[in-house]
Amino acid sequence: MKDKLFKIKVLLAAGFFVGFIVNGIFITIYNVDKSVNIDEVALETKRCELENSLLNETIVTKDSLTAFSEIAQDFGFELASKIIYLDQAETVAQVR
Repeated sequence: MKDKLFKIKVLLAAGFFVGFIVNGIFITIYNVDKSVNIDEVALETKRCELENSLLNETIVTKDSLTAFSEIAQDFGFELASKIIYLDQAETVAQVR
């Protein structure tokens, strides 16, 4: 009886051991299969970061006051530093 019980324990232990090894192999294969796309995801992330940087640069360029000033000059407006306000009766040549 003890021999039979011992054999069952040994067979169960061997079965669990083989099961753990097979399970480890399947988990390893599954993880390797899932990690194949990591490089593609990293490249896509870098592409998106570059595109985002270019869009931010475009937004900053379009939103700058320099561009607004250039458009205003096209419509005939000038910078305030170039405008002379005559509040006296002097001639223009005397003001300059």
